[in-house]
Amino acid sequence: MIWEGLNVPTLEGFTGFVPPQGDGSSHVMIFGEAPGEFEAKYSTPFHPAAPAGSTLNRLMKRGGFRGADTEGAQQFWNWNQSEFTLVNTVWSRPPGNYLEGAKYEGAAIAAFAPFRDKAFELYRPRVIVAMGGTALRALTSWGGKGAGITQCQGYILDGPWDGTFVVPALHPAAILRGEQRMSGVVIWALQRAIEIARTGFTRRATRYVAHPSLDDALEFERGYDPARHILSYDIETPESSNIDEEEVEDKDEDISYNIIRISFCYDAADAYAISLPWQPPYIAIAKRLLSSHGPKRVWNGNFDNPRLAAAGAAVAGRVRDSMWAWKHLQPTLPRSLGFVAPFYNWCWEPWKNTSLAEPEVYSCKDAHALQLIGDGVDEHLKQKGQWNTYERHVVELTEVLTTMSRNGLPYSADKAKAFELELQKKWDERFAELQRVVPDELKPSKQKQGYKKIPKRVREAVMLYTMSTLSGTMARPSVACSNVASFTCSYRT
Repeated sequence: MIWEGLNVPTLEGFTGFVPPQGDGSSHVMIFGEAPGEFEAKYSTPFHPAAPAGSTLNRLMKRGGFRGADTEGAQQFWNWNQSEFTLVNTVWSRPPGNYLEGAKYEGAAIAAFAPFRDKAFELYRPRVIVAMGGTALRALTSWGGKGAGITQCQGYILDGPWDGTFVVPALHPAAILRGEQRMSGVVIWALQRAIEIARTGFTRRATRYVAHPSLDDALEFERGYDPARHILSYDIETPESSNIDEEEVEDKDEDISYNIIRISFCYDAADAYAISLPWQPPYIAIAKRLLSSHGPKRVWNGNFDNPRLAAAGAAVAGRVRDSMWAWKHLQPTLPRSLGFVAPFYNWCWEPWKNTSLAEPEVYSCKDAHALQLIGDGVDEHLKQKGQWNTYERHVVELTEVLTTMSRNGLPYSADKAKAFELELQKKWDERFAELQRVVPDELKPSKQKQGYKKIPKRVREAVMLYTMSTLSGTMARPSVACSNVASFTCSYRT
C-alpha cells in the first residue's frame, strides 16, 4: 500500500492503515497514539464511536469550540475536519491495542517517522497537541523520568519542525481510566493551542540571578519596596528539590531542616528572581528581606516557614500561601507548583526535572513561577467572589493556628480523660440506639470480630456525628468543583 508516495510499513501483528483527517484550517494538529479497533476499521483517527474518540468529542463540546453544537457523529467530524488535523503517532493498529511500553514501540514509532514528516509537509500546522506519552516522546525531547506527560501537560514545547510548538495533554483514554478531574485541563490545552496558532508565541527573556555576587544580592534588596511589592520566597533543602510539593507534605517529618538556598522574586512581569546560597553574607540579606513588613508569598508554607524559623529567619508581614489559594480555587486538581505554572503565563519549558543539573536556576524558576501563579490566582479568587472567604478561612485562620502552635495549648490530663469518657458514653448510647432500630432478622447470628483497627474514615465519621450531636447540629460536608478551562483563559498579561 502506498500513501503520498510512501510505502506503508508492514509490521508484525499490526493491522489497518489510518492516514490524517481534516484540513487543519485552525493550524492545529492533534496527535494521538495509535489506531484502535474502530479507527482501523473505518480509517478514521479518533473515530467518534471509539472510546477515546467519543471522549475527545465530548471534551470539545464542553470547550465551546465553534461548531460543537452540531448533532451526530458525521456532522461533528465534518466540522472537526474544518478545524483540526487528526493524526496518530503510529498509523496502524498495534497488537491488542498495546503500544506504549511494548518492546516494538520504538520500532513502530520510527517506521512511521516519514509519514509524520509528510503530514507536516501537507498540512503545515503551527501548533501540535501531543495527546499522551507516546506522542510526547515522538515529537519532542521530553518524556523521560520526571518529564512525562503528567509533568509536561499544558507547557509550550519546541516542536519537531521549524516554527512549530507542541502543547502536551493527557490522552482521552486517560480520562476514561479515572482522570475525569483533568477534563478541564485537556480542554484548556486545546484552547491554548488554538490561541497560539492564531496569535503566535514568543518566549520572554528572564532576569534570573542564579550565581549572585554580593553586589547583585544587595542590588536586588535595594529594588524591593515592601510598600509596593509582594515578595515570593522559596527554600531548598537537600531533599526537597527531588520531590514535588504534595510528596513533601507526606514526607515532611523525614526531610532535613538544613536549608541550602533560598530564592526570591518580587517582579513577575520582568522575570526578576534571585537564588541566594544559605551562607554568609547572603543569610543576612535573606533575613532582612523576610523580616520586612511587606506582604509575602510562599508555596506550602507548612514546609518552608518552620525551617526558616528554626534557622532564625522568621517571616514578618502577612504571608499568603499560594498553594492553598490554588486549592481554594481548584480543590480537585493537583497542587504542585509545576502543575499549576502553565495556567498562569508561564511561557518557558518545564523545569521541575532540572533540580540536580542546574539547582541555582531551578531555584530562581521556583520563585518566579510562584510570583506568576500568586498574581493570577489572587485575581481569579477576586473575579469569582472568593477572595474574602479565602482571606478569612485560610490566611487569617493560618495566622491564628500558627500563633497557637508557637505558644502551645494548656492541657489537663484529668479533663482530657473526663472528655474521653463523655465521648465514650455518647458512643455507647448511639450504638445501642442503632442496634434497637435494626430488625432482628437482619442481625447476624454470630457477630464477627470486626476491624482490628478502626479505619480512619470510619473514625472521622463517628467523631463528626458525635460532636455534631453534642453541639446540637448536624454538620454536613460540602463539595465544590469547577472547571479549570472556565477561568484560565481569562487571565493573560
